[in-house]
Amino acid sequence: MTRIEFINFVRNTLEELIQYAEIYAEKDFPRDLAFKWIGESTWEYDQQKILSRLVDRVYQGEEQIYPCVNLIVKGIKAGKVEIEGQIAGYEPRAFQKGWSGRMGPFIYGVGFTTSTDKAKLERIRAKLIQKGLLPG
Repeated sequence: MTRIEFINFVRNTLEELIQYAEIYAEKDFPRDLAFKWIGESTWEYDQQKILSRLVDRVYQGEEQIYPCVNLIVKGIKAGKVEIEGQIAGYEPRAFQKGWSGRMGPFIYGVGFTTSTDKAKLERIRAKLIQKGLLPG
């Protein structure tokens, strides 16, 4: 995968991640982001720099992409969706289907309280599958 293709993939990933969180929260989220890698103390708010930070860290070359990267929506603060990222300890490799069952390295998560009602969770799961955000 070329760097330009990966940049576009990450751009789409961030939109999918917001949709994922919206389904869990059952409300609309803004599209402005705040991002930091887990362990960092400061957030990045510039949207282009966020994209660059993700690509620069995960993409090491056309056949060298970290295969397991957690992206966790922590919540909304000051009108921005706060996302934390973490790269698992696997060596970079070619772009492929990841642990999420979707193409690419990103695993979506939410770090805010969600319902524990089984019926509600099944509805959320069905919506995620319908949108292609979880494998069926």
